[in-house]
Amino acid sequence: MKKTIILRIITIPRNGRFIGVCLETYHVVQSDSIEGIKKKMEDQLILYFESFQPEEIESGLYKRPAPLSYRLLWKATSLIRKIDMFRSIFQKFPAKYDIENHRLKFA
Repeated sequence: MKKTIILRIITIPRNGRFIGVCLETYHVVQSDSIEGIKKKMEDQLILYFESFQPEEIESGLYKRPAPLSYRLLWKATSLIRKIDMFRSIFQKFPAKYDIENHRLKFA
């Protein structure tokens, strides 16, 4: 039997608060902080998983996927993180070459 299950939880800022959505179980919580989201989501998901027998969890009966829009948002944010990682590795900066004086100046 599996010892752990990977759950993806995305947070979305909305009207000065945060909404947290579990992509595998479609549990949704709302809080004023990310820490509040984590605590509420933990409480909800523990109760949810306790309602299943181990063999039901093993067979994936707990899965209730969130709507496609949330799953696409997860993919988009993952892609943005990867782009940010590459941006930090590969620095770019402009330079100007003066044809007359044969000098290169970095901006």
